[in-house]
Amino acid sequence: MEKRKILLAGLAGLFSLIFISALTFAAPIEIKFGHVDPPDVCTSKKGAAGAAFKNLVEAETAGGVEVKVFPAGQLGGERELIEATKLGTIQMCMVSAAIAGYYKEAQVLDIPYLFASAPIAWKVMDGWLGKEMAEDCLKKTGMRVLAYGETGFRNF
Repeated sequence: MEKRKILLAGLAGLFSLIFISALTFAAPIEIKFGHVDPPDVCTSKKGAAGAAFKNLVEAETAGGVEVKVFPAGQLGGERELIEATKLGTIQMCMVSAAIAGYYKEAQVLDIPYLFASAPIAWKVMDGWLGKEMAEDCLKKTGMRVLAYGETGFRNF
């Protein structure tokens, strides 16, 4: 009986070592992230956001997740990026008005002069309205909103 317990404990230890070593050598998860703006972090909001997201995710996961950013429309225009995201060809995209073709409620955000200033727009979209729209978008399109950004809310 005692030999059996020792054998079972030894086998459990061996399997846990094999499992841990398999996790250690697993390939990192890859996220393909597309947008249409230039990659320059000094002149492009989307370029800066893509670089910041990549650095944050890779640092926080200690290399367990690798983010590949495809800027400047390398993977297509905004509509193609949305389609690729819906199909799972890429994992995420950063788009502007094109999202309204898939989530009609987003059209309200294109009303010129909807917000008096950028800080007011950020406060609204980071509040209950932004959260509600994000949940509704996920329900209706299968796409999750991670954040909102503005590219000029006083445009015609």
